[in-house]
Amino acid sequence: MLPMQRMINQANDRQSIPSILSAIAQAIVEVTRTWNLLPAVRWRPELEAEFLANHGLEPPFHPTQHPFAQPLPANLDSGAKRLDRLAVHLRQTESGHPFARFLCQRLEQAHRLRDWLQARGTPRFAEYARAIFGTTKPNHPNSVDPDAILACFHRYQTHAEIPPDSPTISAPLALQELQQRLSEYFADTPQTLVCLSDHLTANAAVRSEILYLKADATFSAADVAMLEVHEGWIHQGTSRNARQGSRLRLFQRPTPESTRLQEGLAVAAELLFQTAGPRRIRKHQARVQAIQMAESGSDFRQIFRMLGEMGMPPREAYQQTMRIFRGCPLDGAPFTKDLCYGAGLLQTLTWLRDWADAPAPERLQAIFAGKFAWEELPLVESGLRDGWLRTPRYLPRPFRDAKWVRESVSRYLPPAN
Repeated sequence: MLPMQRMINQANDRQSIPSILSAIAQAIVEVTRTWNLLPAVRWRPELEAEFLANHGLEPPFHPTQHPFAQPLPANLDSGAKRLDRLAVHLRQTESGHPFARFLCQRLEQAHRLRDWLQARGTPRFAEYARAIFGTTKPNHPNSVDPDAILACFHRYQTHAEIPPDSPTISAPLALQELQQRLSEYFADTPQTLVCLSDHLTANAAVRSEILYLKADATFSAADVAMLEVHEGWIHQGTSRNARQGSRLRLFQRPTPESTRLQEGLAVAAELLFQTAGPRRIRKHQARVQAIQMAESGSDFRQIFRMLGEMGMPPREAYQQTMRIFRGCPLDGAPFTKDLCYGAGLLQTLTWLRDWADAPAPERLQAIFAGKFAWEELPLVESGLRDGWLRTPRYLPRPFRDAKWVRESVSRYLPPAN
């Protein structure tokens, strides 16, 4: 008999249910460990040099070429079968435990991610992106308002004291500064928090609680402050809160569905703490405009030229254009993940305004407790009230001040109806 089946058969009291749920959650993590969307759609690095050498006159690759830097995970089919068995085990517990429902949702999300990965390079890939990340198409069920997003960033440009923004700091120097700042924020975890990487598409990213900086990138003082808040306080902080606050490791693992909350909270922190410099805001705006163009039929070269006309250097314009076509055919709909930053920002600011009107600790703690989708927040709040989840340790102190939150958020949102 399989070990998990034996556990379920012996589960004749509710005290054993949490152990079963933890075992199922751990099994989901193991099955999906290599099912990572963004690495799977990363392009081969030599495509950039070839495209720029041709001055952007030719597409970055021919439709018959394979642009991806790595193969798909080998266990997509076998993993799907194991997920089905885990779903059977979950139904057999008949626990009624609220986090059994959470695990059901994560199993559904894992199946969807598997199908999404298998759609790489086809038009279906973009359809999955629209369903999860959003679209600027007005009649789509997951439509977002690009004008509202751009207006929010414009209010920041108008009202915030935007910091200087000259990128003269090397990645090693930025690493030293961020390591010092984040060591103070995560004072109880004296360990390496920041590393350099030669394999990033973006200038920075958090993976497994470590902030990686692109080794050949340069940063401004505003960039360093923004990374401290966005990548450190939010992305690293929620990862550490999840590890320390729950026996379910799934709470540490981001999913495509959790992107809008995670990135929305991180960009909201950029604005509320006024760490986003002019280049950062222009980049947020350009990504929204580029997705609008791509969804209206513009191709890779047209968007690359548009970004160049906005003042982006050729290499940055290529990388930003690549972001919205990765995983998708060059002549089709785009990969709309970058809408999550703006759409998530508006959703987060609105949520914070509502919270500040009737502040409740467990509601605020919930958005910092781990990697969740907006739809999962009520379950997280319930877990905090019932003691199934521990109170998040890392929550930026100003967020606890409802008056500060209300006044700060009001700068960037239109008046409530």
